[in-house]
Amino acid sequence: MMNAMHRSLGLTLLIGGLAACTSSGPASGGGTSTPAPVEPAPASEPDVAPVAAPAAEPATTVVAEHTLDADLTDKWKQWASERSVKIIADHPELKTQLDALQVQRGRDGQPRVNADWLSNPDAGPLLLERLIDAGDIDLRLGLAGAVAKSAGIPTQALADLATSANDPGVRTLVVAQLWRRDEVATRDALSDALGDDQVSVRVAAVTASSRHPQGRSLVDALAGALGDASPEVRWVTARALSAVGEPKDAVRLEVLLDDAHPRVRRVALRAIDRMDPALAKSLVQSKKLTADSDAAVARVAASIASR
Repeated sequence: MMNAMHRSLGLTLLIGGLAACTSSGPASGGGTSTPAPVEPAPASEPDVAPVAAPAAEPATTVVAEHTLDADLTDKWKQWASERSVKIIADHPELKTQLDALQVQRGRDGQPRVNADWLSNPDAGPLLLERLIDAGDIDLRLGLAGAVAKSAGIPTQALADLATSANDPGVRTLVVAQLWRRDEVATRDALSDALGDDQVSVRVAAVTASSRHPQGRSLVDALAGALGDASPEVRWVTARALSAVGEPKDAVRLEVLLDDAHPRVRRVALRAIDRMDPALAKSLVQSKKLTADSDAAVARVAASIASR
């Protein structure tokens, strides 16, 4: 994965205010039985921010001269440009529609581009070409969301954007949609994204891993995220492991029962209980979790102990 020094190539301007970037909901891609997605977090518990809108950090974003580094920019711009010329020749209306595309705000306040024609695979190269050249933050994020869901974009292009895009907002949006592609490149990109330097990207990677048709193959990578510095990543990972892991994987979550953050402890205990109820009951007793300092954790523990 590209380190922070590499990512800084070509950066020309710092501006403030990238709000949270939301990963899109499930869609009809894949064709393979998909593990249950990670459930949204209750908004009533203030100790850790909910996952519904992964937040990019820090509160500033970098406007890159190139969406990717120079080599990858040249590679994918050439790919997109060659195809765009022919597509526009055959379907000139797509160029008109692309030029008229407007960034809108979703209900969550995040930038979106919406149009029926975006689902046309022929739109993919046009969108990628425009994304690579986009300097405006809102336009770039709106296009990134559309590119991430386009069937006309090569999987390797998405993997490169997910791991190498200079803008963390682009990485977050693309990573969030990698579960739609059942290919080795997406699984590798998700594993890399679990180590990204932005919490928003890591949260998106965990959630996408839990939705991926081959999510079970990512169990070891997910287990590594249990030691993440962010409590948000840790408790989302606990839920993800309970969705794609096997009963034998429940023991991996035991370490989170001693976590400093109550929500992490509670989510981990529930995840263990879903995976291996007998282990959960044993841990409640051995760790005296019915007397946990957090009332919500103690209630979950008491419910498990009473069975």
